[in-house]
Amino acid sequence: MVALLVVLALAVLSVAGAQAAGLSLMSPVRPTAKQLARCAPGPVTVSPTGTSSAGQFTQVAVSGLAGGCTIGAVRVASGSTGAWTQAFVSSSSSAITGGAFTATGPAFTPPVTGSGRAWVTVNGWPVPATWAYTPPAGPVSPGNGNTVMPNIEWTLVTNNPVQVCFTATVSTTSTTPVPWQLKMDLAQAPFNGTTSQFTLLNAPGGADIAWKLGITYDHTAMTALIAGKPDVDAPVTTITSATTLRFQVCNYNLPPGVQTPSAYTVTYSNSPAWTATRACVTATVTGNGTSRFFFGWTAEIDMSAARAAVGGSGWSELTDNFWQLTRTDLGGNKFRFTSNTAANISGTQTYVFTYCATR
Repeated sequence: MVALLVVLALAVLSVAGAQAAGLSLMSPVRPTAKQLARCAPGPVTVSPTGTSSAGQFTQVAVSGLAGGCTIGAVRVASGSTGAWTQAFVSSSSSAITGGAFTATGPAFTPPVTGSGRAWVTVNGWPVPATWAYTPPAGPVSPGNGNTVMPNIEWTLVTNNPVQVCFTATVSTTSTTPVPWQLKMDLAQAPFNGTTSQFTLLNAPGGADIAWKLGITYDHTAMTALIAGKPDVDAPVTTITSATTLRFQVCNYNLPPGVQTPSAYTVTYSNSPAWTATRACVTATVTGNGTSRFFFGWTAEIDMSAARAAVGGSGWSELTDNFWQLTRTDLGGNKFRFTSNTAANISGTQTYVFTYCATR
């Protein structure tokens, strides 16, 4: 029995040896790893672009890309370290041309340079990005170099009389207490030259500080400064990077908006349908979004065709809003209509009126 087992074992070893002898031996292979490089190293700069409407943009521009990247996307946040709030996200990836691309997304109010942050990806790779935006000089701005004004929220209460409020958020980048100020340019819209009757109020979400603030006027320079009063309990004359002040300023008796031809367009239509006794022209004034504040407008109508269609000599107002307009007869069946304060519009608002030739 033992002999039989030995014989079987020798047989198995012989077969295994024969099979092994038929195998081809390969040279040892050294394991390797492939490192994928970014298609662009960065850094890049991100800023709002395109035409704004009421201070909001729907596009941002990304520049400074070097390399072979083909598509990019971007996200923007506002706030400060540890408290960022998403403000903009590109709707889809955009093609990169000449080291730059433009991303489109929902309308947003761009934060200023010190209060914004951007994240950019190109071909799926994140690249270092810097947010940069200095808003154009407006009616309200920081009054000194310490003050950061990340946001101004405007509320147009009514156009007749003109009543406007703004909510200001004030902060600083200084870690030590520094004085702050806000400056109002009273010559600009919506103030339009007023130098009085401003009211300081507590803002929603803000502390009870309105009574601690004051306004000083410089009538010669047509400016006003808002700052903390020094002679009150727990004054807010200084702030640090850990402090945010939020308050509201209102004026309920501002001058009417000024005539601003660049802020609107006028279109005309022969409507409603002309008859043998009445031919009307309807004018539609539409703001183009370049002025967030109330502005005046002018429309001129040539009624020659309407008069020829019906004969006679009568004129009538089809819409019940002509008390809001000033009509000037230019002769030759032509008329100029100028808005009074009640007819002034803002942003992309519209105003419609209809004038008719009758007999």
